[in-house]
Amino acid sequence: MKKKQVHHERNGTRTMRQRMINALRLVSVIAGLATLIPGMLHAQPAGPGDWSKVRLFGHAFRNDDYTPEQYDFIRDHFAIFTIEKRHAKNVYGATSTEKAAAETAKKLLKKNPDIRVLFYWSTNTAYSRYYTTVRDVVAQHPDWVQEVRDGTVRWTYPNDTARNWWANMADQLVMDSDLNGVFGDGAPGANARGQLKSVESCLKRLSSFVIYNGYRVQSSTKCAAGASTLANADGVFCEAFFRSSVETADEGVKLMDELLAIPSDKYILCRGAGDGDFGTTHDFTLACYLIIANDYSFYSWGGVNNSYAADDSLMYWSNDFDQEIGKPLGKATKDGYAYHREFEHCRVDVNLETKTSSIFWNPVDRKTTP
Repeated sequence: MKKKQVHHERNGTRTMRQRMINALRLVSVIAGLATLIPGMLHAQPAGPGDWSKVRLFGHAFRNDDYTPEQYDFIRDHFAIFTIEKRHAKNVYGATSTEKAAAETAKKLLKKNPDIRVLFYWSTNTAYSRYYTTVRDVVAQHPDWVQEVRDGTVRWTYPNDTARNWWANMADQLVMDSDLNGVFGDGAPGANARGQLKSVESCLKRLSSFVIYNGYRVQSSTKCAAGASTLANADGVFCEAFFRSSVETADEGVKLMDELLAIPSDKYILCRGAGDGDFGTTHDFTLACYLIIANDYSFYSWGGVNNSYAADDSLMYWSNDFDQEIGKPLGKATKDGYAYHREFEHCRVDVNLETKTSSIFWNPVDRKTTP
């Protein structure tokens, strides 16, 4: 009996020793992965067609370049990111947006090879003080612009040569760098000057992926730079998403219905900011975003501490953004000012008349990744 007991004790000791060896091997493998595949060990942003959480996009500049913490936040949370004009001017120079964007894109792509980095390029304003290329072409062709007030110069697009230059230069700057798209700002402003057709022509000439700033509600019956402009681009950035230009319930209906009518293969980037009549937090605009969302829609919250100037934050986060949405169970339904939509893991209600909203999240066993 004693020999048998000793035999069992030895077997138990061997088993325990083997388990410890296996555990150490596992730790070694994980450590190796941390060195070889760092991208697997941090949060991953949701991209097109991913309904596992809210798809987010970013848009910012910082005079001294983004901080290491901001670069990591961009990597972890944004599938699309626009480098705003004058970014890193203290590093590369006041009129070096082109170089700053190219160098920043290189850093962003190194951290996340799947991110789409957009180059800011205005359709409305000739920013000579931020771009060497713009400064030089305006000096060569002063008839391509008009100074509307001291220091503010607008594109006039007098001929095809001007329109070709606008598109070709943007394409070249993207092609010669790690940038992979253009952000065409200012279409509503160009529309106010009677230049929307020229802007649409410029967008159409681009060979690069392009998102433009549009769908600006002007009244309950008018929306600037809407469907006719979108036909010439890959998607739209709705900057005035229930912001100051949307003041009434009827204007809200106009915005929602215009966005709901966008073709399902177009990108829709919605940015709320709490500076209008529909709430000062992200809750209402996030609900509205889910009502209109398609496979290519993305959300952003500006807010007081998350402006385009990244000196203040850039890293706004809410646990709502990490909630599992699940695929849509159908399109949104509308009853007067009320909209309703259901997903696999939540249901959403918005009432534009009462300016109220709700998102009921079904319990899902997931960890939050701030």
